[in-house]
Amino acid sequence: MRAILRHQILFDGIAMNLFLGAMGSPMLMGRPVFYGGTRILPFDISFVVSGAFVVIASILLQNGHFPLYLMAALGSLVASQGLSIAQQQGSGFMPALRSANWGNIGAGMLAVAGVGILSYAADEHVRHNLHVMDTRIANVSRDKERMQAAFHKLSFLTAIIQDMAASQAYQQVLEAITDRAALFFSADDAIIATIDADMEHLSVVAAKSEYREALSHLRIRRGEGILGKIFDGDAPELVKNALLDPRALQIYGTPEEPESMMVAPLRKGSQKYGLVSVSRIGVENPFDEDDLALFTSFANIAASVLDNATMMEALKRKNFTLTVTNQLSSAIVSPLPLEEEINSFLSIMNNAFQLSRINLLMVENDRFTRFFSVPPPKSPVPPQEIIARMNAGAGVLGQALRERTIVNVPNTADYANYIMTDEATRSELAIPMKSAEGRVIAVLNLESGQSDYFTSDVSADVLAVAGEVQGFLQGRLIWEEVKEQRNIREAINKAELENIDVSTTEQATAHLSRLLQRILPGPGSVILLENSGNTARAWTAIRAASAEGAEPVRLFESELRARLDVTHSLSRSVTGLLQGHDLLVRRLDFEQRLVGFVIVGIGDHRPLTAGETGAFDLFTAYAGSIVQKIFLKQRSALLTKYRLAAKELLDTSFKRTDLRQFLAATARKLQDVMEADGSAYVPFEAESRQLVVSQADISGFTPEPGVKPGILAEAFSSPSLAVVHSEVSNTMVPLAPGAMTELTLRVTLESVLYGVLYMSFKRPVLLTEEEQHMAEAFVSDCSLVAENILYVHRIDELSVTDELTGLGNYRAFVTHSVEQSERTARFGEVFSLLFFDIDDFKKYNDTYSHLDGNLALQGIADIVRHSIRSVDSAYRYGGEEFVILMPEASPSDAHKAAERIRASVERNSARDHRHFRCVVTLSGGVASFEDRVSDPKNLLLLADLMMYQAKKSGKNTIYDMESLAGQKRAAPGSQQ
Repeated sequence: MRAILRHQILFDGIAMNLFLGAMGSPMLMGRPVFYGGTRILPFDISFVVSGAFVVIASILLQNGHFPLYLMAALGSLVASQGLSIAQQQGSGFMPALRSANWGNIGAGMLAVAGVGILSYAADEHVRHNLHVMDTRIANVSRDKERMQAAFHKLSFLTAIIQDMAASQAYQQVLEAITDRAALFFSADDAIIATIDADMEHLSVVAAKSEYREALSHLRIRRGEGILGKIFDGDAPELVKNALLDPRALQIYGTPEEPESMMVAPLRKGSQKYGLVSVSRIGVENPFDEDDLALFTSFANIAASVLDNATMMEALKRKNFTLTVTNQLSSAIVSPLPLEEEINSFLSIMNNAFQLSRINLLMVENDRFTRFFSVPPPKSPVPPQEIIARMNAGAGVLGQALRERTIVNVPNTADYANYIMTDEATRSELAIPMKSAEGRVIAVLNLESGQSDYFTSDVSADVLAVAGEVQGFLQGRLIWEEVKEQRNIREAINKAELENIDVSTTEQATAHLSRLLQRILPGPGSVILLENSGNTARAWTAIRAASAEGAEPVRLFESELRARLDVTHSLSRSVTGLLQGHDLLVRRLDFEQRLVGFVIVGIGDHRPLTAGETGAFDLFTAYAGSIVQKIFLKQRSALLTKYRLAAKELLDTSFKRTDLRQFLAATARKLQDVMEADGSAYVPFEAESRQLVVSQADISGFTPEPGVKPGILAEAFSSPSLAVVHSEVSNTMVPLAPGAMTELTLRVTLESVLYGVLYMSFKRPVLLTEEEQHMAEAFVSDCSLVAENILYVHRIDELSVTDELTGLGNYRAFVTHSVEQSERTARFGEVFSLLFFDIDDFKKYNDTYSHLDGNLALQGIADIVRHSIRSVDSAYRYGGEEFVILMPEASPSDAHKAAERIRASVERNSARDHRHFRCVVTLSGGVASFEDRVSDPKNLLLLADLMMYQAKKSGKNTIYDMESLAGQKRAAPGSQQ
């Protein structure tokens, strides 16, 4: 069609040029023009030249050279017209052109140009339409070829998928997928890699390659190589040239690395679980985008096929498990003993998996105890020796128990730590069986005469059945424990009927020992209890052991008692003794306080079974109830004992008014209650800050002179009660000679330490916390009574004490002066009285204030108090008047004392600015009982008179009878 159109255009061009030439020639020659059968143009040279130009113009127009075409067409017109005129005139070409009618020639040229432009436009339009038509025809042809190729590929792919799905085993499906992928995509390598459980690695599970062995062990880390990088993404990837892609470096680690590859994820729903990859080694035929699209479809279909294979595998395994489980159920639910049932289901599993041998080892406390095997082992090594070696960690079972995980040994010859129980065994699988709490209760061991027998398929089936076996063992062991506990409870119920008469610690330990012998007859044991209330025998221990185990138990108890005598601590003694011993120990508590231990396993180093441990726990619970009963009785008896003692002491306290006597009686009463060998009340001296032994009230011993007992220092560091044992602190000197245990209790009255109550024992004594609390409560109650006695004394003292100065008041003076006067009159003792008055005290108050006057009175009272003897007594007689009674003081001694007091007041008031605002002086009078004073009661009158004379003579002085007589002798005109 295109050729026809182009030829038609050329034909039309030639025809138009001929027509124009024919039109022009007759007009130039003056001849008429004929058209339609008549002669148009003579066949001459002009026609030849014109025709040649027309052919050239048509060729130029066809090739798209429109300017050249136009020039050629115009040249054809000019040449034909010029040649025609030259022929007619017989002249040359150029003269002919100069004589030509250029108007007609110009009109012809315009006509030729117009026709040329129209011809060019028509040619371009035809060219464009032909190009569009060619493009559409090519696209249609290409789409047709692509659809035919895709149809063939999809048909082939469907056949491949049907072939892959025809495989039943999961591993066979994997291998079928890699085989068909390599075949379909003309790949040199095809692999499938799945994501590991740690979500950080890919492991190759199937490979189709010349280097299959190397690829089958390939494990790729996240982000490593092209597969590791695509592992982080979700979209398929195409690598056209791996040599130029940095992601593809060291992809597989094979001698020949691929140059072109495709990778697509495998998904189950929205979850990615692996990758499939194909690769080519040569670069001449790389994969393209069409291959990637088809490979993505292949990967999606392969994922579905794998998913179906997984489900079929699970159904197959479930059916197999159910078959074996049904067989196991008939053996498990039977009245047979546990050993026969275990051998029964081991036989079933041995036949089902076609094993050479199957073993089950029971575990107690992370150690193998009982051993079951079907068929029985042929090893020359005794089973007990093999179990001992496995308990030490040797062998496949020892490793499974130690690591608490499944151990698969494909080839026993390559296992360095293997214990050969049967020479025919080539591969072995050990599976720990765990309880609901996570502890290992047994290890199931399967042996085969084939190497690498326990593959993933076989292991999956074994694990499914092992789960059922584990459930059986859990239920069966619980049932065995329930039966054992039922028997133990019957024994305990029988023991509860026998414990009605148990009321002491000795009876309790004997009763518990008999029960422990019934429920745990094998291992040696010791039951140890505190013996509260019996300080002579602080601990009670009963041995329970078989005849052959009696000696280890006896040695254990002997060492325990030795430690108790040294430490006096049950907890520390037992804890120290248990180091290095593999024993089962349970505490016995009373109100969250440790009072005893039950220790089992002495002399028998085998670990207790779960049944024995459960029996021991039940026994411990029962022993705890017995301990509660005994210690409640002991507490009640002890509390009654202390209460009676306190009542007796309080009843007699009302007959006493002396605080010291009451505290000494308290010490003696506490000695009786605690069964101590000696007691004492040691007073505390506030000035020296010491406990004064020389002033102590002691009962039952005589302290050695000059000793410094360490217990008194402990009394200061202890807030309430201090105990010292001679074994613990042998460097301390006891207060009571020969004491092995000493105890002190602080006596605090009104938050002030008055002294300590001391108890001494000539034997080691265990004071339980309960007894310590009761002793402290006893002393606390007695301290309240002592405080009441102290209050009574204080009230009496306040009634005869001046509130401001602390000296005796007028009432006290009158009472004491009468008593002293009567004693003087009866026995003729020397007796003096000092009377003081503050000089100008009214002026002092008016000048400063009455508050300052009170401070001055207190200052003078302190001076007086520190200036007199201990047998003297001072009183505030009136407002600023003070009286001092001085028994057995002569007139001269009394005068010296009065002068010393006066001078001290004058001196101290000048420098004591806290009490005095200025110097204060005293005026005083001294009177003594002598022959001139017939009545001692007149001493106050005489002393007042002497004080008046001192005031009269100028103040700040002391007068007595001698001073007054001397003043009279010195006066003018006086008589002798």
